Amino acid sequence: MHEIRTISYLKNHHLLPKFLQQVEDIFFVSSSVKTFDSEQRRRDFFNRWCGSYMSLFPDDFYLMIDNDQVLGYLCGCKNTLDSLSVLDIPGLSLFSQEFLNFPAHFHINFNSTQRGKGLGSQMVSLFLQDCSKLKIPGVHIITSPEALNVSFYKKLGFVNNVEKIFNGRVLFFMGVFLG
Repeated sequence: MHEIRTISYLKNHHLLPKFLQQVEDIFFVSSSVKTFDSEQRRRDFFNRWCGSYMSLFPDDFYLMIDNDQVLGYLCGCKNTLDSLSVLDIPGLSLFSQEFLNFPAHFHINFNSTQRGKGLGSQMVSLFLQDCSKLKIPGVHIITSPEALNVSFYKKLGFVNNVEKIFNGRVLFFMGVFLG
């Protein structure tokens, strides 16, 4: 049976180092970027999109665990506008106006053997519930309009769509109202 726990909940768990290594493994298997000029660039890339959330927002970093295996993770931030100064996410500030209605955001990845089982939907639902309890009006994600994950987010109710160009690429903002 799987359970969902936050990094802050697991901070003293004896398996936490193993869990964090599994998160990193899932991250790189899921990433569209596979090669790096150096180990430092690889580490910086991980920290930009995942690692910094562990230290900055441990209450918003969820792990889905089955026994001692991480099936997937969701790293979130409940106030994107306030986090712009600490998160190094390219193009994020382009959508600042949208953060008034959709202040929270997240990134989610699962082990490839666990996809298509509804586990990601469960984890997103938990994050949305937690945000709703805090009276956060909405949650957003940013992807590309042709990405495979667009249909996943649409099924979860993410409909507010805004496109912006950043470095020659289209960024696709999707938001869901809570309430």
